[in-house]
Amino acid sequence: VQMDVIDHNSYPEVVKKVGDIVGDEGLNLLINNAGLLPTNRDLASVTPEAMRDAFEVNCIAPLFLTRAFLPLLEKAAGQPSSSDRSVHRSAIIQMSTAVASIAENTGGSTYAYRCSKSALNQCMKSMSVDLSNKGILVMAMHPGWVLTDMGGPNAQISTETCVTGMLDTLDQLGDKDHGAFLRYNNTPIQW
Repeated sequence: VQMDVIDHNSYPEVVKKVGDIVGDEGLNLLINNAGLLPTNRDLASVTPEAMRDAFEVNCIAPLFLTRAFLPLLEKAAGQPSSSDRSVHRSAIIQMSTAVASIAENTGGSTYAYRCSKSALNQCMKSMSVDLSNKGILVMAMHPGWVLTDMGGPNAQISTETCVTGMLDTLDQLGDKDHGAFLRYNNTPIQW
């Protein structure tokens, strides 16, 4: 299903398409993966427009897209299951970044990206509280510094390492990870 995450008016159509695919079982896993890293990163060059654009893609869209998908996620969480919270039952994964950590910020700069992803983490944490009795796992994950267009040529891991680690981590998630902020390799990140 193709979409533009900042086109909020398209959400009902996207949810209907996904609903037609998943049927009565509902949606067991929503990964909000869209991200925007503006090029004007330092204090001298960051602009209000870059901040707004980053917040729109990195925080606002995941919040409202998740809200649109809640009926399908709740349907999956309500299915007979032998598991507690997990990606096999019903889960919302917000793709965050370690640079959103206030405690781990030793590099400064990257204002729009850092701030918008920190805001995403706060949305995730609030959502984990608001949905605590729904059987839906909610957490944030850092994919690592990946060799992609966004990560650039100096990134530390390949897409294969990232995906393999994320899949292993996703498979291990449970109640203990509800509201957590983890790296792709299942290690915690300080807030």
